[in-house]
Amino acid sequence: MLATELKVSETEALEILKSVSDSSRLQSTSSSFTIVNGAQSAWDMLQEEETSVHITTSCADLDSILGGGISCKEVTEIGGVPGIGKTQLGYKLLTYFIE
Repeated sequence: MLATELKVSETEALEILKSVSDSSRLQSTSSSFTIVNGAQSAWDMLQEEETSVHITTSCADLDSILGGGISCKEVTEIGGVPGIGKTQLGYKLLTYFIE
C-alpha cells in the first residue's frame, strides 16, 4: 500500500495519487487500462521494428547479429581491438549514404 511505503496517512497518499494522475495527463482508452500520452504498446514497437529500414554491413553474419543490419532509428556502437575493421566498416556504411 502506498501510504505504508511512504509512511504517510491514507489521505495524503490519495492526494499524491490524484496529483500525479492529474499532472501526467493520463488518457482513458476504450479498454480496461490507461496509457500515458505518447506511450507505445509492445505490439506497436514490434511492428515499428519490423518495418524499420536497416543498412546492410555487407556481411551476412554481422547483419544477422544486428537483426538485419544497422537500424536507421537507433545508435549502434561498434567496438573492438585495434585493426579489427571498425573504421573500414564506418567507411563502408558512409558510402551507402553517398550513393
